[in-house]
Amino acid sequence: MNKAYLTIVVDSTTCEDLERELSESHIGTFKVLARGDITVADKDKDETALPNAVWLYEPEVHANSELLLVDFGGDTEGRVLTGEELDVLKQYGVCTEFKATHPDAAQYGSPLYTVHDDAAEAEASSYGFKVLADGFATNYVNGDDGSEARWLRIIMPAWFNPNL
Repeated sequence: MNKAYLTIVVDSTTCEDLERELSESHIGTFKVLARGDITVADKDKDETALPNAVWLYEPEVHANSELLLVDFGGDTEGRVLTGEELDVLKQYGVCTEFKATHPDAAQYGSPLYTVHDDAAEAEASSYGFKVLADGFATNYVNGDDGSEARWLRIIMPAWFNPNL
């Protein structure tokens, strides 16, 4: 018996639609090892159109901790976003950068997003944000035994500028 392992990114679909298509095909039994939908912003939604930027920080990813508004990527002190602020950012903002510190890769393995930028885009989209169409940036630090932490840089319209 042969098996195939394939990591793919398919444009203009969702994971649910792709899984449905695969299940209706005659390729045999399959299982999804990792999944993530990516919501890409329009090409004109860039730093020119959305001049303000904020950094959001999630201190304990697997504990579903609240997002904090921080001064810079890498900062760990800030205030919790209000639900209204987060809703506005999700509606109008675009994530341009994804940074993370993850537990020691030699001991725990590396998250998929450290290997594939598309996986990082899917992680950013999982928070409800669109990602930059071109030029999405990533940065990772192989940490210690601590929790995984993430920072997201979000650009937004000039009229939205939360006070830090």
